[in-house]
Amino acid sequence: MDETRALLDALMGPSRNEKKDAAGKGGEPDFVNRGVCKNFLVGFCPHDWFTTNRRQMKPCYKIHSDVMKEQFEKHPETEKYRVEWEEDFLLYLEVSARECDAYIAREKPKCRQRGCGIKDINMPAEAKNKSEEMETRYAQLIRKSEETADESLSRSQEYMQQALVLKEEMDALKGRHSSEFPGEDVCEICGVKYLLGGADKGKAGQGLAGFDKTDHMRGKTHKGYEEIREKIFELKGKKKQWEKLREKHKDWFKAYVKARTKESEDGQQKEREEKKEKERKEEKARRERERSRSRKEREARSRSRKERTNRRKDRDRRDRRGSPSPRNKKRGKSKDRKKGRGSPSPDVEVVDLPTLWARIGEVPEEEREDALCSLQDEVRDALEEWLVARMRSRPAV
Repeated sequence: MDETRALLDALMGPSRNEKKDAAGKGGEPDFVNRGVCKNFLVGFCPHDWFTTNRRQMKPCYKIHSDVMKEQFEKHPETEKYRVEWEEDFLLYLEVSARECDAYIAREKPKCRQRGCGIKDINMPAEAKNKSEEMETRYAQLIRKSEETADESLSRSQEYMQQALVLKEEMDALKGRHSSEFPGEDVCEICGVKYLLGGADKGKAGQGLAGFDKTDHMRGKTHKGYEEIREKIFELKGKKKQWEKLREKHKDWFKAYVKARTKESEDGQQKEREEKKEKERKEEKARRERERSRSRKEREARSRSRKERTNRRKDRDRRDRRGSPSPRNKKRGKSKDRKKGRGSPSPDVEVVDLPTLWARIGEVPEEEREDALCSLQDEVRDALEEWLVARMRSRPAV
């Protein structure tokens, strides 16, 4: 979507959707719009010329349209617009040139001098194989000299002498196919580091440092900064011409500056409003995330409580199945007594049941059941039998 909009802006202008007649209503032409790159209109925009990470310029997201440039060249007031924009363009290029000069000053001390113990060995395949064979033979002779030193000193010295002769032949072979490092320097125009010497030395040392001076001058970086510096020289020569035009069209430039100031203020106000709107949306999204997180935490706590409650209920059910309640115990023992009545347990303690029942009658009604449950099982069973017998012994009404 953004690419389509940029293409339409480049072909039809950023004001293509506005219903106004620039010539009939005194409106400004499309190329004056803030979204159009003025550097491109009066010269070039080098924002994408350099791809190296350390040399990249700040990106330019404005419109770079050949259609806009053609409209600008044909406009009757091109000369006035050009004065204003070329001054800004000069400032922009001077900043780029100063950054390049600072880079050159940092890179110059890092250049390696001629020689400096570095050699580039560039051997053909045949010579390389021969060198490897000689190195293997040299290692064997050294090992034999060490192994025979205890047995025969003369034989050990003979092996060592052969190894030294072979070492000289190896060094001579490498010397025929090696070149001394030619040294480095930094280009005063673009800051690219290159090898000193002619094309031959540069090609001989490409494995060590890259390309020579002639090669680097064909690169994009050198050509780009060369064009920048040439444009700076050209624009500086126009300063007197700019002053004359400003004096001649003083009213026009005052109106232009006023319009640009208002446009800049409106643009800043719009940016502030957009920033506030963005912050408002971010705050709304943050609050929504907080509410969602709080809701999830409440749901998690609720599920945890339910799980604990269910586990407690399951445990209580298991406990009731494993150990019956006092009432169930009482019923079970009553059945046992019915089956085997008349044979009281020898472990039952002798208790005054009428007195005990009178005391239980004095206990408040809401606490009476707890009091009965607190009795020993044998005493409770005996009390139950006594009450049953007492009810049966009453005369019928």
